[in-house]
Amino acid sequence: MKLFPHKYLVFDFDATIDSLIIDWSKEREELLEIGINVTGDKNMKIDDVHVFQIDLVKKYGDEVAQLFIDWSRKFEKENYSAHQPNMKLVNFIKNNQTQYKFFLWTGNHIETITPVLSELNLDEVFEKIISRDSVKLLKPDPEGFFQIFIPETEKSDYLMIGDSNSDRFAAKGSGIEFIHVDDFENKIS
Repeated sequence: MKLFPHKYLVFDFDATIDSLIIDWSKEREELLEIGINVTGDKNMKIDDVHVFQIDLVKKYGDEVAQLFIDWSRKFEKENYSAHQPNMKLVNFIKNNQTQYKFFLWTGNHIETITPVLSELNLDEVFEKIISRDSVKLLKPDPEGFFQIFIPETEKSDYLMIGDSNSDRFAAKGSGIEFIHVDDFENKIS
C-alpha cells in the first residue's frame, strides 16, 4: 500500500538518508577566503553558506561555481570521518522501489556520497542523483530540481524529503511539496 500519493520522491542526503560526520568548523572561514579572493571585499560576511555561494556564482559566473565545487570536494574529503545511516529511510527506500521512483538531490559532492550509497546498497535505486558537482547553484535555488523533473509529469507528483530550510525553500521554489524528514519518518513508522 502506498503511504504517499506522489509518484516521485526526492530525498536530500545528509541528515536525511544518512548523517555524514564532517567537521564543518572551518567551512565559513574557507568560503569567506574564496569570497574575498573573488571580490576583493575584505569586509564581506556570511549569513548563510548556501546563499553566499549562490550570490557569488550569480554575480561572477561559471569560474566561481567551479571554485566552490572543487572546494566542496576537497573540504568534504579532508573533513569526513564517518557516517550514520537513517535505517528507517534506508529500509523504506529499499522496500518501496516498485511503489515510487526515487531521486537524490544533495549539496554534498558525489565523491563523498557514492561510497556511502554503495555501502548501504542504495547505489542503484535512484533514477537520478543531483549532487554538488551537478549544479552551479546550491539549494535553496531550484536548479537541481529541474535536472530531476520529467517534463511530461506534474509537479504535484513530486515530494521532497529533507531536514533543512534550504530543502524546504528549494521545494517551494521548485513548486513541489515538502515534508520534513522527522514527519516522513513518523508517517512510515
